[in-house]
Amino acid sequence: MNKALSDNDLVEKIYSNHFIHVRMPDDQKSLIHCLIKEKIPSSNPHAWKTYENWIMKERQAKFIVNSTKVYLYFGYDYIMPFWDKRLLDFFPTLPFRMKLNKQLYDDVLKKSFFNEQGLNFNEDIHIGFFTRLFQYIINSVKSLLPYSLVTLLTDQKNIVLYDEITKELREDMDNENVIRPIQANFYNSYLIQWYLFRTRELVSSLK
Repeated sequence: MNKALSDNDLVEKIYSNHFIHVRMPDDQKSLIHCLIKEKIPSSNPHAWKTYENWIMKERQAKFIVNSTKVYLYFGYDYIMPFWDKRLLDFFPTLPFRMKLNKQLYDDVLKKSFFNEQGLNFNEDIHIGFFTRLFQYIINSVKSLLPYSLVTLLTDQKNIVLYDEITKELREDMDNENVIRPIQANFYNSYLIQWYLFRTRELVSSLK
């Protein structure tokens, strides 16, 4: 993405990477495309910078950071070390090559942490082109399969218990109000639906 892209190409890149949790009719897709376009500059000589800016302001700030508040709902605290202002100020200064495929991030992990502990995660950190291509093909095929079959092939257990957390959130929404994601373990879809559900209730109570 280290090149100029048309507005429509950049919008499609953002949409295809971040609006994948549920299947949407064409009219909703068009609406989302328009909303994304409103948030990006009309000229994109360095598409990756515009993309990164959108990620920071529209995804990280509004979605990822807010999604952690689910822990507060269950009485837990949380910390976000990568949201430290010094890091936020530092990373925009890096060149594209150091960000591509998490180059700097992975190098720091390996040299400053993993090597000292005698750990070796080369296969996990440096994923090859064909491995990424294979995963892309799998994801594309999954999007065409029936939900029941995808669910059967998906491991729904989650290391931070999002499967159990989102189960309670779905029950809080009475289940019938839940839009089913294209894959059962897309837990962020349930989180955002619950936030919107509660927000609508709060707004209605203030009228």
